[in-house]
Amino acid sequence: MTTVQAASLIHRLGLIRAGDFDIEVMIVDIRDGGWGRTHAQVRPIAGRGDVWVDLNRVELLEG
Repeated sequence: MTTVQAASLIHRLGLIRAGDFDIEVMIVDIRDGGWGRTHAQVRPIAGRGDVWVDLNRVELLEG
């Protein structure tokens, strides 16, 4: 993933599966996760906190 592609994901909305729930999140940062992986720092739309996850766990929403 190029720097331009990564930057275009910041502030995008997506869903993360947590058990039987889909949680709406916003991507707040992107980093190289090594081994060809990309990590996204996500924050829930409702609630508190943030977490780093593999970008492939985030289902991007249209927009």
